[in-house]
Amino acid sequence: MPRVSHHFVVGRPIDAVFDVVTTARFWPEWHPATRGVEGDVDHPARLGDRIIEHVTIAGIEGSGTWTVVEYDRPHRLALETDLAVGHLRIGYQLAAVDGGTRFQRDLDFPELGPQVGAAMEAQSAEGISSLGRLVQRMVPPPGAATIEELIARMQDMQARLDASGDGRRHWHGVYRRGTIAVRDEIERGGFLDPAWLERWDLVFADIYLQAMDRWDRGQAPSGPWQVAFEATRDPAVPPLRHVLLGLNAHVNFDLPRALIGVISDEEFGDPQIMRRRFTDHKHVDDVLVVRVASEDREIAAAERPGDRSLADRLLVPLNRAGSRKFLKEARAKVYDNARLLSAARQQGPDALASRLAQLEELCRSRVADLRAPGQVLLKLTLRGFGVTLPGKLPMGTSAPDKAPAANQPAGGRSKPG
Repeated sequence: MPRVSHHFVVGRPIDAVFDVVTTARFWPEWHPATRGVEGDVDHPARLGDRIIEHVTIAGIEGSGTWTVVEYDRPHRLALETDLAVGHLRIGYQLAAVDGGTRFQRDLDFPELGPQVGAAMEAQSAEGISSLGRLVQRMVPPPGAATIEELIARMQDMQARLDASGDGRRHWHGVYRRGTIAVRDEIERGGFLDPAWLERWDLVFADIYLQAMDRWDRGQAPSGPWQVAFEATRDPAVPPLRHVLLGLNAHVNFDLPRALIGVISDEEFGDPQIMRRRFTDHKHVDDVLVVRVASEDREIAAAERPGDRSLADRLLVPLNRAGSRKFLKEARAKVYDNARLLSAARQQGPDALASRLAQLEELCRSRVADLRAPGQVLLKLTLRGFGVTLPGKLPMGTSAPDKAPAANQPAGGRSKPG
């Protein structure tokens, strides 16, 4: 039986590569023979999945139903089909190699004549080359080591979202521009601890980018992001609401997790350290408040007539005073929630997992409430921004609400605006 084999090596983790290469909805994007797919196509393939593929090979059109007959994530997958011309089998082999993943695709097919065989060889070679590029686009490299790497990755993602008209582009654009502003303030010397601030920013962004990655691969992100991303499938949802849904998911759920990722339990109990962390975090808010008017113009430029009601225009907190109030409220709740997560972490993995699940559901419900029909800005104005985990804060860990006495690093630190 003839066989064609092709492979690529890519600097991406093996589990994520497996999920992309085995998701059949991507077949028409990378394999030149595939005209369309149906069936179990919207998730990484599983044992027993059936995929209907419509193809054109050497000018001959046809269809076949593939069945997943072998499955060993993330190392091996095999699909088989029986057609009038005979039995066909596709095998995927993946291996972790230094710096990434090696992927090989083997296609076994019956003797179909030199013309068809040559076409299958050529299309397979072209397809594997395209698949390698798709994996590089869809799977992010390991977390960015610097804020410059993060911005470059976010810019690449922005280009892809803009080109496809993806509704996530509105929130992503706001976040990307805010990250650039924070980078500029780090370079200006505006933070007490710039090294910590950059490390926090990278961890914070990576949580969001992982959610984006999971959605792109057909996997469920965390509950708040699931609601926010599902809204992008509705063309009637205006850009401002996409931004507010993303902002709520990222600040309310991702930010407390980022904080416990870069602040140890011992540091949570050190008032001096926490005053410095809180001051730098507050200064991030100052940097973002300065951008409010320009971001409002960016959002308005993407809106259609009627996207904003009169109530939206009257209530939108896109002014420095209103935005500062929203950010202050969110910051206080986030730090309280992070302290409760830190206390749970000290009790053990199960306690932390339980608290995280509780926070996830609170945030999911909040984003779902903002997604429901009605004036989203009115809801924020009346009900406030953020969520609060139930429970008493540990002794000695109340949120610092005043800057340290010496709150200016060498070179000075001025508050924008």
